[in-house]
Amino acid sequence: MRNSTAILSALLGATILSGQAAAQTQSGADRAAAPQEQTGSDTGIADIIVTAQKGANAQSAQSVPVAITALSAETIKAAQAVNIIDISHMAPNANFTSAATLPGFSNYSIRGIGVSGSTSSIDPAVNVVVDGMVYDFQGGTIQDAFDLEGVEILRGPQGILFGRNTTGGAVSLRSRRPSDQFGVQAEFTLGNYKRYDGAVSIEGPIVEDTILARLTVLHREREGYFKDNNGGSFVPAPFNPSGTAPDGETGRIGSVDTWVIRPTLVIKPTDTLDIALFGEVVDMGGNGNAARVVTGYEGLMRSRFGYTPPTGKWETNQNGLGYTSIKTQRLVGEVNLDVGFGKITSVTGYRHVNYQFAFEDGLPFRILEFPRGNIIRSRQFSEELRFASTFSDTVDFVAGFYFDRHRLSVQERRYQSNVLADPNAATYFVTNRQGNYVQKAEAYAGFASVNVHPVDGLTLSAGGRYSWEKKQLHIAPLGVCTGPGFTGCPSVFSDYEKSWDNFSPKLGAEYTLTPGVMAYASWTKGFRSGQFNGRATTAAQLGPVDPEMASSFEVGFKSTFWQRKARFNVSAFYTKYDDLQLTILDGATQVLQNAGAATFGGIEAELTLKPVEPLELTGSFGWTDSKYDRLDGPFAANLTVQQSLKKELLKAPEFTAYGSAAYTAEIGSDTELTGRVAYSWRSHFYVDVLNSPAAYQKAYGTLDLSLAVKRDRYSLTAFGRNVTGVQYKDLINTVVVPVQFGGEPATYGLTLGLDF
Repeated sequence: MRNSTAILSALLGATILSGQAAAQTQSGADRAAAPQEQTGSDTGIADIIVTAQKGANAQSAQSVPVAITALSAETIKAAQAVNIIDISHMAPNANFTSAATLPGFSNYSIRGIGVSGSTSSIDPAVNVVVDGMVYDFQGGTIQDAFDLEGVEILRGPQGILFGRNTTGGAVSLRSRRPSDQFGVQAEFTLGNYKRYDGAVSIEGPIVEDTILARLTVLHREREGYFKDNNGGSFVPAPFNPSGTAPDGETGRIGSVDTWVIRPTLVIKPTDTLDIALFGEVVDMGGNGNAARVVTGYEGLMRSRFGYTPPTGKWETNQNGLGYTSIKTQRLVGEVNLDVGFGKITSVTGYRHVNYQFAFEDGLPFRILEFPRGNIIRSRQFSEELRFASTFSDTVDFVAGFYFDRHRLSVQERRYQSNVLADPNAATYFVTNRQGNYVQKAEAYAGFASVNVHPVDGLTLSAGGRYSWEKKQLHIAPLGVCTGPGFTGCPSVFSDYEKSWDNFSPKLGAEYTLTPGVMAYASWTKGFRSGQFNGRATTAAQLGPVDPEMASSFEVGFKSTFWQRKARFNVSAFYTKYDDLQLTILDGATQVLQNAGAATFGGIEAELTLKPVEPLELTGSFGWTDSKYDRLDGPFAANLTVQQSLKKELLKAPEFTAYGSAAYTAEIGSDTELTGRVAYSWRSHFYVDVLNSPAAYQKAYGTLDLSLAVKRDRYSLTAFGRNVTGVQYKDLINTVVVPVQFGGEPATYGLTLGLDF
């Protein structure tokens, strides 16, 4: 942190100098809008252009017959969002968190369907799509929110156009494209917990009307939210070989030190050809997640080891700091060729992730810790080639081919004790364990979707996707090391291979009742890939498990009315899942299995009101009714069927709600003052599969406030998030001793914005 002031000063100085040059050309407010911005009346609610249908022509979110929450760059900025977790609560029935043991490793759940563990070999149920590239690996997918053009949260199975691993839904992110005018945008933030953020974007033409470029550089830094009463000791790694804690980190857990570089290049050699290249390099570091023993288990630790629990809400007692290093590189190329009777699109993506971490268990002695030497590497290449055409006023379609190759290598190390198996502290011992595996996956798919418009206002649609994939696993399962340190570890590798195929259809109808009012209905299927369990300790635990299958019915209504001063969308869904994939604990081992069948039903509503120009009100509501229909395998072991079927599904609150109000007042001729308040609430839920008492999270709500003043090219925003300091469980790890991971406490700060 000692260099933060110098870094921010340099960035600020460069921005102001660049801004003076830009001001002589054209102000940011006057530049041409980017292709995927909001459109609409100056006095009404703006439309947001989305890419969910992958058609030949751009579409408004209001014209897409899918349950979708579309968030513009302006909405993201107003929410003071750092990453997409911060904006997920705006969408009904969405629950986005980071994995307990792996910071930056996403656990996204929509309509109660998501991932119940952090095993790297397990594919998600909610896919993340960035600039058209579908991410295979969840590490590093908690995308920074700065400089995003828009976010689309699609709820329910999206198997036709987004493929496998979307049984819960999909999250699509779009990077901001360069403008055809020179411009500079920047933000600088100071906040509590020694937060220092700086971000600068520079854009403009390299060759007028032909080559446009944009470069974004971002740095975020803050100390941890949690105080460690034991002081902490830094875990060394190759990136910090001295073994000393960076300035200010000792005793604070959950720090962040992130750099992001995003270059974007758009080439338009002809009127019919558009080539866009999206690059990203991320270097994210920190000292791990903060954990503390769940209330109710502290007595057990006190009786055996004299453990003294922390007294403060944001405190813990652990014997060291963790460590996180995520380095990612991504390059996506999108080529669009207009051939007159349609558009050919190619999206080619490459992504590499190097993830290293050490995890502490929230205790001043070793119960379950992941020490230095935990390494995950992911390398992915994908290609989607599609053709979209509007033959006439009565027929349009999109069809394409998809290929994906992914290589994942993992080395996992643990310190694991026998504290629960042996109540005698004198015979307490810790074993060192290690496992290694390499998983290779290949996937192919062909898809098509056709829309027919037999009469004015009516659209009938049909589509399907055939998928085939193969996975190969080369593994030495997690086991005890017989030598000192991590020597004498399991080194006998076994090989496994399995392939699957699937056909997912979709049928739908939509009808425009009046201009701005549309009703729709659809039925679709989706699937989540068959999986191997990379954390298995025995051959029986390896799997593979069968694909998770989803069949979903949905009806919806979208409307914009009152001279575009009101927008109301509602959807109802009924989804049946078979061979539901769940991760449970068998002792201290995470076991993946097909748990049986479940049914989900619910309602979602979103409302936006702009009764007068200075005032905007937004709200959303979600209701999900979920239940198990049938339970198989170890999940139901040692329980009666009746007990098992009463279990609540993981991270599936029955109700979610969100509301915000923003009011802008004119101060003089060129100054605006905007106040904003937002409240997010969800009913109780469990953060583990077995509904352990320790995993119960009661209903809670968080309050965010901001006050912004904007004048010409400058803005200054004072903000607070979770201002009442509500404490809640973000996740829980129930291996050996239940430990919980809390969400963010009250944070506040000031952001200076510049737009030249």
